[in-house]
Amino acid sequence: MTHTSDKHVTDEELELVTRGKADGIYMKAPNGSPTSLNERQWVQVRTRAFKNWFGDWENVPEAASRIVDENGEPLVVHHGTPLRRDQITPERGWQRDGITYIPQKAPFHTFKGGEYSGLIFTSVDAEKARGIAETRAMSIPDDKYGNEQWTEEGYVYDLYVNSRNPFDPKDGQAVKKILQSLGSEIPVLSFYGGKGGTVSPEKALELTSSKRNCWMLTEIRSFCPKSGRRAMTGLSVTTRE
Repeated sequence: MTHTSDKHVTDEELELVTRGKADGIYMKAPNGSPTSLNERQWVQVRTRAFKNWFGDWENVPEAASRIVDENGEPLVVHHGTPLRRDQITPERGWQRDGITYIPQKAPFHTFKGGEYSGLIFTSVDAEKARGIAETRAMSIPDDKYGNEQWTEEGYVYDLYVNSRNPFDPKDGQAVKKILQSLGSEIPVLSFYGGKGGTVSPEKALELTSSKRNCWMLTEIRSFCPKSGRRAMTGLSVTTRE
């Protein structure tokens, strides 16, 4: 995943904007529709560095990440994370001069191999991601000295996802092939990632079919390597409203 909020503008990005305006395609998707991306994101996804990571979604979409929007552009998803008291930026927000704005600093800077090394929940709705983060923040435990760390604050990351072959729980054949290789007692996770006991293959299939609960199965250690061996790189879940 790549964070989208950096504000530094490179020479390459300036060239992309200039050329896009001259060609009449600035802030448009390749299909001619208005882009769903903001100005920063529109430029960012067209840089060489981004395409080296995500794949050339404009020219060779079949070899790029599958996580794109209805226009075929890289889809921005949002991850909300709770903020402890010691992570809140002092004096953030608008200052008394009415001109200066101090933003909330990101509480950490990496997902892969860092604080978030497992399953990462995202949403296409930024406010939904923020609401989840703020709810979770209210249950943050005290620190080791007994000082309260709970807040009602959250930080939302805008992210891209590089997944060339995401596992889709709605693909019944893909699910069955993996379940058949897991035996008669399949471990699942509890809501908070702890041990949740075992289920039968039939119950496991029900979990994956329910959409909301498929992560209880697909995040277990025995499931991920087997889906990985089938070249599946990620989990695509559409939840019901």
